[in-house]
Amino acid sequence: MMKTVCWEGKNEVPPDAPRTHRMDLDDAPYGYELFKDKEDGCIKVVLKP
Repeated sequence: MMKTVCWEGKNEVPPDAPRTHRMDLDDAPYGYELFKDKEDGCIKVVLKP
């Protein structure tokens, strides 16, 4: 089972956590497409609540 960790809301994202894109939760569908297609060098999308 996958474990979900919510660091972003608490401003606790470790500086070495892999992420390349940060966007609002409303933009999640776009972020998913970026990640799925590896567009714009996307490795990980962090969504802000």
